[in-house]
Amino acid sequence: MSEKARQDFSFEIVEHICTIAEGRQDGYSKELNYVAFNGKNPKWDVREWNTDHTKMTKGLNFTDEEIYKIATAAMERLGRNATQEICREESV
Repeated sequence: MSEKARQDFSFEIVEHICTIAEGRQDGYSKELNYVAFNGKNPKWDVREWNTDHTKMTKGLNFTDEEIYKIATAAMERLGRNATQEICREESV
């Protein structure tokens, strides 16, 4: 990324949804967040962040429709009982 592109780049974590995997050796954690990049509408975002969210790795962004399809397919694959167990563990 050029210096000009870096200067023009901005992001705002609108909402932290969950931490998927905690702390690699370098302190980064994989997270699901709702992020607005460069002033655009926020998208669902999966990537690794450092602890103060000033540095990030490459990641994947999804629209509401795309994340719905992913979540639906995952729940169908896991089955209703597995999904209920996952939700129960998250709420503890």
